[in-house]
Amino acid sequence: MTLNKLEIASHHHYVFPTVFVDAYLGLGDKEQALTWLERAYAERDPWLFWLKVWPTYDPLRSEPRFQVVMRKLNFSQ
Repeated sequence: MTLNKLEIASHHHYVFPTVFVDAYLGLGDKEQALTWLERAYAERDPWLFWLKVWPTYDPLRSEPRFQVVMRKLNFSQ
């Protein structure tokens, strides 16, 4: 699903923020991915359960904002 379609879909039903994280990572936009990751934490997105182990998030692991979310979730690195 394209980012535009995700945005349209989010106006009609709830789309987990982690879906947007994945989309922005696919586009290589780490800043937007991190913004959506922080939103995922704020909204208690259940997919954050996978944050520590899901390879999709590897490009973000060294980012300080990612590490803050990891600490908030009590995930050790």
